[in-house]
Amino acid sequence: MDKLLRALNLDQLIHFHQIASHRSLVNAARRLSLTPPTLTHSLKRREAVLQTTLCLRSRSGFRLTAEGEALYARTRILVKELDGYLETLRRPAKFSGIVSLAVLDDFDQPALQEGLDRMVRRFPALRLNLMVTGAEETTRLVRQGEAEAGFGIFRKRSPELRYLTIGQSTLRLYISKAHPLWKKARITRNDLIGHRLTWVDTSRKSLQELEIKVFFAPPRPSLETGAYTNQLCGALMILKTGLAIVPLPHSYIKKLAFRNQVRELPIDPGFGDNREEAVFRADSYLSPPVRWLLAFLETPKMRRARTSLEAEEAM
Repeated sequence: MDKLLRALNLDQLIHFHQIASHRSLVNAARRLSLTPPTLTHSLKRREAVLQTTLCLRSRSGFRLTAEGEALYARTRILVKELDGYLETLRRPAKFSGIVSLAVLDDFDQPALQEGLDRMVRRFPALRLNLMVTGAEETTRLVRQGEAEAGFGIFRKRSPELRYLTIGQSTLRLYISKAHPLWKKARITRNDLIGHRLTWVDTSRKSLQELEIKVFFAPPRPSLETGAYTNQLCGALMILKTGLAIVPLPHSYIKKLAFRNQVRELPIDPGFGDNREEAVFRADSYLSPPVRWLLAFLETPKMRRARTSLEAEEAM
């Protein structure tokens, strides 16, 4: 009996509870910020431990077996009790510790800003440690437990971390008054031939990587890379020089004091949208303020936005 109880992994029980609640692997995966194959593997392991079938899927739909319904009845009680306990931890007066978060430099995300504003009001006694870093450093801080959560744009994925989409940013091409194309009334894609582009990244590259992957790599059909930076403030400095065309988030440009000296090119850069995400460890303790912040970013409005984004990516 004790051996079987030890085998009843809590994460797998929560996975099963979400599958049973949604009657859908896909919807449960979205709720848990996991992939459907991950949930399928978890469900199979749970069935193997219990030596029974919990769910049946067919073209006619999804349903629980009698054993699955019996387990679901008990996970409802378990989740309700856990939610009640966590609610006691969410009370503002109960938390006065340090909250360490890592944020990508120049990360402009309205939902995150609103969430931080509400979090510090809800937990007035907390001590906030906000670290501004690059994408790779943010990942390292979260992976090593120095930051409870990180926020930014992450090209590289870490298997032990969970990623929660909180928005997206659109890149557009810009030039400044110092650029040779500034005085041209109408700029088309053909006008870009022979001009240089700035490579804006979220991580720092070594000199060797710059030589191999950036500056001396085979050029694009119409543009060669003439500058590189791993921060938006660096991109702005390059933009002002007129050295190269610079891709920047549209929302970022709108806030600049010198935006009348910057011109947006009416050309799709073809980079697509950048997914803005929260990253955290699923297997470690999260303080009440951070749990509250992640729950705020997991509101129905944000879930609809993420569903729309995922649907666009699947097309």
